[in-house]
Amino acid sequence: MSTQTHSTFTQQDCQLQLQSSLEPLLDAGFISHDCYAKVYAELDQFYALLRAEDTDDDEYWKEFQRQFDFVDESFGPVKVPMNAANLCPEPRHLLIAASNLRFELNRNVAQQTRMRGGLRARQFEQTRKALADSLGIKDAKNLAIVRNASEANNAINGGYRNWNKLGNDSAIDNIVLWDQNHPTNLAAWQLRGGRIVKEPTHASGGDGHVFNIHMVSLPDKIAPEQVAEHFIKHINARTRFVSFSETSNGNGMRIPEVAIQRIWNHVQNNTALHNCHIHIDGTMAFGARQLDFSKPFCHSFVSSCHKWFLGPKETGILYVDPTKAKNFEPNIFAYDYKIDILKWNELPHTAERFELLGQRDDVNIITLYWTELMWKNIGYPRAYRRVKQLADALMTGLKEKKWKVTTPDNSDMSLGVVWVEVPPGRQIKKLSDELYEQGIAASFSPSTDRHSETRVRLCPHIYNTMGDIQTAINIMTKWRGPVA
Repeated sequence: MSTQTHSTFTQQDCQLQLQSSLEPLLDAGFISHDCYAKVYAELDQFYALLRAEDTDDDEYWKEFQRQFDFVDESFGPVKVPMNAANLCPEPRHLLIAASNLRFELNRNVAQQTRMRGGLRARQFEQTRKALADSLGIKDAKNLAIVRNASEANNAINGGYRNWNKLGNDSAIDNIVLWDQNHPTNLAAWQLRGGRIVKEPTHASGGDGHVFNIHMVSLPDKIAPEQVAEHFIKHINARTRFVSFSETSNGNGMRIPEVAIQRIWNHVQNNTALHNCHIHIDGTMAFGARQLDFSKPFCHSFVSSCHKWFLGPKETGILYVDPTKAKNFEPNIFAYDYKIDILKWNELPHTAERFELLGQRDDVNIITLYWTELMWKNIGYPRAYRRVKQLADALMTGLKEKKWKVTTPDNSDMSLGVVWVEVPPGRQIKKLSDELYEQGIAASFSPSTDRHSETRVRLCPHIYNTMGDIQTAINIMTKWRGPVA
């Protein structure tokens, strides 16, 4: 899962890949020469702007910010997004290109264009391969393009069919979850028949539950090398899943790489655990850092693409190890992106079995390809450094102003998600509302009092500047007032 060194991606490389996404549409008569020229010029200009020297200078990122419409005052008051854990805006150039393409493709929605061998089906496969290559996944069939991380998480917890049948000892299977997982990877397991138990020895069945859930709670102050043991102590021969968020959107804590690797090695090197499946929700990682699956570290991994990846809405990814995919039945059974209805008992033994979703948004899939081209030009290492730089500056500045930051300050234990405690008081307006009215769109954790909050979350991303960070700190500190 380690950060890769960014390989040189030239202007020629970029132009060839851009052409490969457009020329088949032109040759087939799906888009006009005018549309081709507009889309190509729009994106070529955008990508050229991104291919600056590998610099962390704030001026580069200010220019990047100017490629988003939220800075355009002609539309009204500027609302700077600082909530990448929830939703990110798309760069203007990608939106314009997608809009041009959408109008043209709308002229021909014939089934022939979308069936097996059809042009739009081939472009779906092109996008999937581009994403797989970027992630170090050798066979693109092991990566499904789904609609979001919620759907992908539920494909795992809702699709598993190999639960152990109760024997004479009444022992049932168990799963190990981090208590900071997103609800789609936490409460959803209870919906599927799980019961929370406190000790691994209390693993009896007979009460209608399908499996037991062992919940892992991590101390606020914990060294990276101590994290894995909190999970491993719950894993036994009955364990079917170990699942956690790479970084929690709920408290900002990150499961460090050393822990992920140790959990993986523990499961892989123990023959008694061959039925154990490691599932990671990487929604806070994809787009915030480089991910490398060429060296395995989990059996499945999910993310939305409309968060840190800056992609189109209702797109996401689901990686599944091909040795595990057959253990799951898809929650949705419809035709695939090639308009094939597969035999229910002859589904692919790859992640493709999770793409039986029916009609897809062709333009969004192509835009996902263009978004990946954007990242190739920026370079993930540069983006990762910037995310860390912004989060570090935010946490340091808030602490200097006497705010209590609850996100771990150890760089191995956090990445981009910054939670801050809101002190109780008599303020008339909620802090998140004050931030919003003053131009910063953050998130919040509500209390029972409609006029207050217990915490506020800020997630700066590469479209933010150091000026935005200081603005947020100033607004918050002025709202709170002096600290005794």
